[in-house]
Amino acid sequence: MSRLLVVGASHAEIPLIRAGQGLGHWVSTVGSDAEALGAKASDSHFKVDFSDADAVLRVFDEGKFHGVVSGCNDFAAFTAARVSEARDLANCDSYETTRLIHHKDAFRKVASELKLNSPEHFVVSSVKEANEISQQIKFPVIVKPTDLTGGKGVNVVQDPSALGTAVEAALSRSRMKNVVVESFVAGNLRSALYIVVGGVTHLVVSADEFMYLNPFLVTSAVSNIGEAPETLLGLAEQIGLVVSALALTDGLMHVQYIWSGSEFTILEICRRPPGDLYLLLAEFASGYNISEKIVLLALGESITPPIPNLKVKPVFRLCLTSPKSGQILEWKIHPKLDSQVSFREDLRPQHTLIENHLVEKLSIVLGYGVSHQELTKLVNDHEHHLLLRHQ
Repeated sequence: MSRLLVVGASHAEIPLIRAGQGLGHWVSTVGSDAEALGAKASDSHFKVDFSDADAVLRVFDEGKFHGVVSGCNDFAAFTAARVSEARDLANCDSYETTRLIHHKDAFRKVASELKLNSPEHFVVSSVKEANEISQQIKFPVIVKPTDLTGGKGVNVVQDPSALGTAVEAALSRSRMKNVVVESFVAGNLRSALYIVVGGVTHLVVSADEFMYLNPFLVTSAVSNIGEAPETLLGLAEQIGLVVSALALTDGLMHVQYIWSGSEFTILEICRRPPGDLYLLLAEFASGYNISEKIVLLALGESITPPIPNLKVKPVFRLCLTSPKSGQILEWKIHPKLDSQVSFREDLRPQHTLIENHLVEKLSIVLGYGVSHQELTKLVNDHEHHLLLRHQ
């Protein structure tokens, strides 16, 4: 039995925890909240801030762990890279490579050098710098902290007069105090999950993604059936350029991009697992156990890629959220949705307080359907997702 340390302990890490346990390993987690769902699902938990790499390294050494896995957070990816680098562990990119991929300003530079399809952008560290570049970029623009995910600190700005305020708000959220200002690209938000094996990228699943009340937080995804047209037009080849240029190790590669109907624009790439049980979406749709592959790689094992021309099933992943903040006396899944749910992970009890309905989730559900069109309609039919009784 090997000992595996997962950096993170939220609901998002549960597929990794269960995959490790299913392979017969002892799986521990680190995170500040000992009551988190991932902490409870693990074999043991260490109450440590997972962004504190030195503290996590001490846990790794004292616990005599054999491998480390990044959780579904960029700060977890940085910590996992630090630990792996310090202990010369297998199948993990260096900290510098991890930074180049996960810091938005650094990745934009990589994308420009490799001539990837990506938005025009500037990196600024002050409102003064933002005002100086306001005449050099086409509006509307989107303003993002370089080091945060999940839509934190993100705003769309329609004209130069509002740029300073948006940049100031983003800087207040950023630990690095850097902000990316990039052209807003219209189109449909999509994602693709690849696995890199021997320097070759293999598509596991692609999905359409949708937002609900928070325009910068994905709440649902529906797998695409068959080979998406953007794959034929070179998305995989461009991801391959990144793999080659940065000499990436075997492991996953998650991409978010905009599809205009005729071309794709890459927004972000990450090597840590995507959150909110996206790994299960990939596994349900493709039959390829990506969580298990991540664990095997972390423990120095070799893996096989998915079979060519993998047949993908229509699957949805839906985060259920309240339409407003406040005390909920009772909630349950609407019968119309519940009839198609194959898996659910409840994140909150039936009686619960929602302090910020734009980010807090009640449950995450997954299920199968007959067609992509049917499931797209289902995940966007918000009136028939939940039955709620507020105080």
